Amino acid sequence: MSKKYQNEEWLRQKRIEERLEHSEIAEEANCCRGTISKWINKYDIKLPWKNKEKLENEYNEQMSIKKVGEKFGTTEMTILRWMQKFDIPRQKRNKEKHPWFGIDPSSINNRQNAYEIIRHRGNKVYFHRLLATLKVDNLKELRGKDIHHKNEIPWDNRLDNLEIMDSEEHLRHHMEKREDKLWEY
Repeated sequence: MSKKYQNEEWLRQKRIEERLEHSEIAEEANCCRGTISKWINKYDIKLPWKNKEKLENEYNEQMSIKKVGEKFGTTEMTILRWMQKFDIPRQKRNKEKHPWFGIDPSSINNRQNAYEIIRHRGNKVYFHRLLATLKVDNLKELRGKDIHHKNEIPWDNRLDNLEIMDSEEHLRHHMEKREDKLWEY
């Protein structure tokens, strides 16, 4: 009759599913730790994070050390340590980037005079000006031009609400609006 620890299925159950240490399995099988280690190595039974191919595939699929750790039932530090051991490169991923421009959304919420501003690497640009680039074939067409919000709401950056105007024309438009409002009073 074979011993419990010689049964690959039983040994996998104890090591992988129940996550028992070699010494705990040895105690249950009434043998020494070295015997368990020998049979675990013979059957090539590895915790999932100790298998380079499994770890790499899961990391590429999950895109997060935290999620891999949760799936494998271990800590982020364990996953990170084994990734380093296997030379699995960490990938720079930021799902929170703006889907069009790869810009951190928190930088879009900065407002100046109610206009949304994007700050990136020490530069800033009004969001409506950035969107206006979608309305022209050549960026030079925007030089010296203003981007007007047709409905006068500075944070309404729908493309159909934006109009490219000469600076003077834009100023005249707003001056006329102000004069009209003055006459209302």
